[in-house]
Amino acid sequence: MRKICVILTGGTIGSARRGAFLDTDEKTGETLPERYRRKYGKDTAFDVCRPIDRLSENMTKKDLTTLADRLREKIGGGYDGIVITHGTDTLSFTAPLFSLLFCDVRLPVVFVSALYPLEDERSNGLDNFAAAVDFIGEGLPGVYVAFRNAGDVHAKIHLASRLSDCAPVSGDFSSFGGVPLGEMRDRTFRPFAAPCNPTREELRRARPASGLTAKGLCTDILTIKAHSLTDYSFFRFFERKPRAAVLELYHSGTVCTVGERENAAEFLRYCRSEGVPAVLSPARRGESVYASAAKLAALADIFYDESFQISRIKTMLALGHGMPLKEISERNFFFEKMPPRQ
Repeated sequence: MRKICVILTGGTIGSARRGAFLDTDEKTGETLPERYRRKYGKDTAFDVCRPIDRLSENMTKKDLTTLADRLREKIGGGYDGIVITHGTDTLSFTAPLFSLLFCDVRLPVVFVSALYPLEDERSNGLDNFAAAVDFIGEGLPGVYVAFRNAGDVHAKIHLASRLSDCAPVSGDFSSFGGVPLGEMRDRTFRPFAAPCNPTREELRRARPASGLTAKGLCTDILTIKAHSLTDYSFFRFFERKPRAAVLELYHSGTVCTVGERENAAEFLRYCRSEGVPAVLSPARRGESVYASAAKLAALADIFYDESFQISRIKTMLALGHGMPLKEISERNFFFEKMPPRQ
């Protein structure tokens, strides 16, 4: 019989309706193991704990540190795997973060969420939980996300290090690069054979510990997303300087570099004059560079071949741990780096 630890954190999967609003409910998440047993049988023993109880949009650095400490404690508890319930809003931050913090873990750690509370017939919470439990049976070490999108029949398994932001309105999740690791079908993991995905053998290979902690996250950063006609002259550091500015590029690794106020290159020069390092992502190494992006490499650190989410997290960790940005940008902790196109 499998033995799985379930770490509850709140989120929609651990919420219930209270009048016109949804909020976390202490008992809701704890019903997941019983719901699983009623539908799938008593083939698994669950050990449930609740270190925090939050809607994920309200997660603080203290909460993340508490969760990381509890996970580290449970890793040595003789479990076959660990399931972490989490809200959808910030899953694409916590799961990639934990893929770095626990890149050397030797058992499966799987995050699950839900678009609706478990009491709602539209909820995918139990499906995602069941997919996580069954995936743990594969014995593949690392940090993953199990999630069934609304239009899908089967839950997908994502490398947590490549999880993209939840899509607005639909609530769908995807993987950076466009291909999840695989899916659960008939309670069996079916990997997607894609050049960008690691093999089972690569997933099982031992990896060195990162030495990083959630407590070491630096939050003194400015985050900007490229949009048409953004006026970068509004971003000036009069009262307080960030320790870094992180700019999300367009999908082709570009941003506006002409004009005056809408010129991101001028903003990067301003950052340099103020002693504020700038980070740019996403961008693919070795791809054809557009003329508009040719000058960017001389003005900022470019984090290649990984999602913006993971680049931002790496920046926060580097600043908090006294690591050079270039050093952490080149590390490939848990397959967050996409291999060259074939």
